[in-house]
Amino acid sequence: VCSSVRACNGRPNSRSYSSKTMKTQTVLSVLCQATLAWAAPAELNLRASRPLEALAAVRVEETLGALSDAGLLSKQAALMDLMEQAQEDLDEPAASAEHLEQVTDGLLNLLQRQQNISAAVADKFVTSMKSTLDQYQSMVPDNTPATNAHLKKLLKKIYKCEADYKTGLHGAEQIYGDATPEKVDVHEDCRGKEAQAKAKLDACFKADVELKKFQAEDPICAQWPALKKMDAQSAAKTCQKQVDGETYEEYLERLRNNLDSQLMIYRQMKNACASRDAETPGCKSEEIALKQQKDVCDIQQAHLEKTSCQHAQAVRNSWNTYAKCWASNTDVYKSEVKRSLDFVAAQRKSYMASKQIECLLGGIKVDDPKATIKQCKEQRDKLEGPKTFDLEVACPPAIADEPKGMPQYPGNGDYKETVYDDVVAKGVPLAKTMNCPVAKPIDVPKDETKMECNKELEF
Repeated sequence: VCSSVRACNGRPNSRSYSSKTMKTQTVLSVLCQATLAWAAPAELNLRASRPLEALAAVRVEETLGALSDAGLLSKQAALMDLMEQAQEDLDEPAASAEHLEQVTDGLLNLLQRQQNISAAVADKFVTSMKSTLDQYQSMVPDNTPATNAHLKKLLKKIYKCEADYKTGLHGAEQIYGDATPEKVDVHEDCRGKEAQAKAKLDACFKADVELKKFQAEDPICAQWPALKKMDAQSAAKTCQKQVDGETYEEYLERLRNNLDSQLMIYRQMKNACASRDAETPGCKSEEIALKQQKDVCDIQQAHLEKTSCQHAQAVRNSWNTYAKCWASNTDVYKSEVKRSLDFVAAQRKSYMASKQIECLLGGIKVDDPKATIKQCKEQRDKLEGPKTFDLEVACPPAIADEPKGMPQYPGNGDYKETVYDDVVAKGVPLAKTMNCPVAKPIDVPKDETKMECNKELEF
């Protein structure tokens, strides 16, 4: 049975062996392991087998009764294998802790059995185990300072989100500016002047209509167009007829009086009605004045609306950027805190297990191992672990409040009535309000995840 390592490492198949045959084969395998470990431990790599397989074999050996030298050496192979596995898994403290707890269980099993081992074998076992344990403890990394620095760096990013948000809001206020209310007043005055210009134009139109109506109804000037068309021959014809018995002198006198009368009538009508023939200027000057004033006011209105739009966009964009930044960085921070706490908890567990191993090894060479077991249990209950495992986990800041009221901007609600309330009262039409696209606010879901953190720890 003990002619080869393969024979020693072989395990019966529970499906093809009876329970009696299986027990016999298991006992032989355990005895073989013990004999080889005692005879030539330097030549055979018994730890190459899997830890659980070695433990299984040793636990079967425990049914044989008192602990012998061979049994202790066989147990040592499995325990040393677990210790090596714990060293290899230092980067995964949860797995490392599991291996160490298996070692603790194995040592407890040894101490709970009747001791029938030589002092030399016991000394060799304890020395070998302590050497491996010391090597393990020296290799355990102290990641706490680096982890604390990493968490603070992540926390700083969350605070930077809020700082950038406040900077963005300040920039938005700079866009709007302290001068904007003054410009609103200037625009209001401008629309007031526009209203005055419009009133002058309306008055001009009214006067022009009344004048034309009066001229159309005036009977005197109604004959002026016909009189204006008369020529010299028409005037002379009225004086060509002679009167019986009229002397030459009387004829000339009559002729002169008639022409003087026609000339006077002509001049009177000309003075009264000729001015109507000229093209009247109408209300062109008033129209030009109103257009010029309206153009100035429209430019001012466009500038105010552009400023209001940029202000609203800056406020909303600052909030949305902040909300995204806060949510993503807070999620990362909480995730890293959980991972770090789990890592440290596993390290603390490994530390507690290593201290138990160290304590239990002291019971291998004593007459009353039960007293050692009790002492180790009391030590375990009181042991807290070094402060190096304590992380500085500050609570992340809650998300800041969204601006209570978005500033008025073109296209939003009652913008005209709110911003141009006094202007509309002037009775002048405003220019078409610009379309201002403003993004919708981001909805940040409430995070109900609880995390272990120190509220009093300042950032």
